[in-house]
Amino acid sequence: MAGKRKRRAGSLMKTRSATLVPSPARAQTKTPRLAVAGQQLLDAIEDEIKAGGYLVDWHACDLFPQSWVDLVVVLRSDSSTLYDRLKARDYSEKKLQENMDAEIMEVLLTEAREAFEEEMVVELWSNGVEDMEGNVARIAAWIESWTCQEGQGKRREMGAVGVEGCLL
Repeated sequence: MAGKRKRRAGSLMKTRSATLVPSPARAQTKTPRLAVAGQQLLDAIEDEIKAGGYLVDWHACDLFPQSWVDLVVVLRSDSSTLYDRLKARDYSEKKLQENMDAEIMEVLLTEAREAFEEEMVVELWSNGVEDMEGNVARIAAWIESWTCQEGQGKRREMGAVGVEGCLL
């Protein structure tokens, strides 16, 4: 599978979904853009994702089965910040407006809340460097907690006695 990476025990992989599915169109361009049918993506990543230990960067979460997901993080920003970011990336007016409308109407947040249990969905604001640093710290803490809990579960499955608690 394209984008396959080795994972150390007890660690998580972060991958962009665009690297997971081979695409002839992507191979012919220096700046890859990916248009992948949802089922094609799911088929390509199913075995690895089910094994656990992945962070998947995707712009719509309702594609993924709930059984594959431990946490959904929806990053948000206020309209003026988002507008400035998209303008700086040279988004077309149409694409800029689509993104602005989706953010204002909370489309991704609503999709996440409809697709997953309430406690699985976390909304984080990402308007500036301070927000982003706080988000990184929170996500790192969640990863540490998840990794520790996964390790404890595996040790119990193997019959380990006296499994120690996790330090968070």
